[in-house]
Amino acid sequence: MRRIVGFGNLTISQQLNTLQGYLKSQEILLFQYYQPNEGVRDGKNDCAEYFEDYCDDVIHYYSPNLQQEINQEVLDILREDIKCSMKAVQEKKKMAEELFIKMKEGDCTGISEEAMEDIKNVVITKLIKYNIDDQVHNFVTERMYGASPWILDEHGKLQNAGGAIWYRPLNEEEYINVLKRTPLFSCISLKDGEKLDDFSFGYVIQETADNYDLLVFSNN
Repeated sequence: MRRIVGFGNLTISQQLNTLQGYLKSQEILLFQYYQPNEGVRDGKNDCAEYFEDYCDDVIHYYSPNLQQEINQEVLDILREDIKCSMKAVQEKKKMAEELFIKMKEGDCTGISEEAMEDIKNVVITKLIKYNIDDQVHNFVTERMYGASPWILDEHGKLQNAGGAIWYRPLNEEEYINVLKRTPLFSCISLKDGEKLDDFSFGYVIQETADNYDLLVFSNN
């Protein structure tokens, strides 16, 4: 693995020239579009991270109604978790709303473990399955070269992570726009028409304390 330090200091055109400098005869650059598979998760750590971002309201929702849908499902779970059958419907609704506010502030007192597990599953499933930028997704699928069961990250090829779509921008302008839009990109070089598994080099941006470095992997 080779590291190009300070890659982030280069202009976008210089970054593209650096990547193209690795291309062999008849090779092309394909960029990775990684959309996690809802059935492939990093266990409790993954759920906890999504849940924390949800509670902190730092998630950008591409669908305007998605946040409301998640909130309503969470409130339904909280209302069902209130065990006292003698409570009136309106009283349970008010109690659920109070628990919801406390939960978002980091206080889960009064919520059962089963309910918390259900809530976290709702949050992660909805976000992974439905929180997608349709404009970017359409751009990628229209230029799709192929799909792989592995992804490429700073550790190299990673299996069982949901897989990736690999797409080819149509011209230099599109390559530049992709680099602008995706500063933490991953891409590969391979001969046009060859299988994705036969790529020659993989390129991954790694964020450092001061800048961004480019990691270059040889596909041995």
